[in-house]
Amino acid sequence: CTGLRVTRGQARVRLNDGSDVCLRAGAVLDLTGFGCAMRRLRLVAGRMVAVVAQTAQRLPFLVETGWGTVR
Repeated sequence: CTGLRVTRGQARVRLNDGSDVCLRAGAVLDLTGFGCAMRRLRLVAGRMVAVVAQTAQRLPFLVETGWGTVR
């Protein structure tokens, strides 16, 4: 899976690192930068909330938006 699109309602997704992402209707999330070596998401459209899991590698969790990058 390289991306998610929520067309109506809400969606809750557990990522492979244990973090949870909640997306609202209209949200588009690109996951191509998310993996073992990097935790980077790109919110293309809409709204999301992330509950970030701690990892043994202590990798930063980054969310890129049209307004900038949140760490």
